[in-house]
Amino acid sequence: DYELFTAESTHYKAGVACADCHMPYLRDGAAKFSSHDIKSPLIEANRTCAACHTDVDYVVARVKIIQNQVNQTMLASEDAIIAAIEAIKKSAAASGADQALLGEARTLHRKAQLRWDFIAAENSMGFHNPGEALRILASTTDLARQAQVKALLAVSPK
Repeated sequence: DYELFTAESTHYKAGVACADCHMPYLRDGAAKFSSHDIKSPLIEANRTCAACHTDVDYVVARVKIIQNQVNQTMLASEDAIIAAIEAIKKSAAASGADQALLGEARTLHRKAQLRWDFIAAENSMGFHNPGEALRILASTTDLARQAQVKALLAVSPK
């Protein structure tokens, strides 16, 4: 989360800290303190998002659009990774497969999988920095498709 957030995201550039959204202020009489119940700002958007945004309904809808876009892109990149794995498995089982090309395919697959895992582990489903999340997922798909092609070339007739 922190890595994507600090990679020139909109909120980071605006000087927003993690606690501003995830640990909003509470009041107990005259005392004002940060909540230490760290959770999604969307759970209490009227309290968390409204501290900076006037149209909370718009903000919540926008977050959902961003998260859906990242999720759909993530699923597409997952499909590409699975296709690469299947091609690698099939080619590895074939006799006479070019081991150098299979090695390249495996390396490309690992690079794709690492990027997918990074985004999958990020709790905001891309909201902290949608542009960077989508860029990483595009790279994931590209690397996975390259792995798939290398695996298929490993068993193609010369």
